[in-house]
Amino acid sequence: MYRNGRWRSHYAINGNSVKGTLKAQVHYYEDGNVQLQTEKAVEFNGSTPAEIIKQVLKAEAEYQSAVNESYAQVHSNASLVVVLSFFFFILFRN
Repeated sequence: MYRNGRWRSHYAINGNSVKGTLKAQVHYYEDGNVQLQTEKAVEFNGSTPAEIIKQVLKAEAEYQSAVNESYAQVHSNASLVVVLSFFFFILFRN
């Protein structure tokens, strides 16, 4: 099993308002090739650098958890497709 990925975040701070974009690209390959690309916009307020960093860490942790869950579902579905493809190959090979 091989995995690869890339994480990109961009934030713009205007006064107390922070707007950002989080992007993740995950690539898994073993008996097939599964890729997941996601993007999420975030927006929050922070009056101090410490508050902004805390909000950034929270947003990215939540997003990473969601990406991990989605990736597990995609991988599970891909495994199911491989099993079903093999089943239909055996069933209809004659």
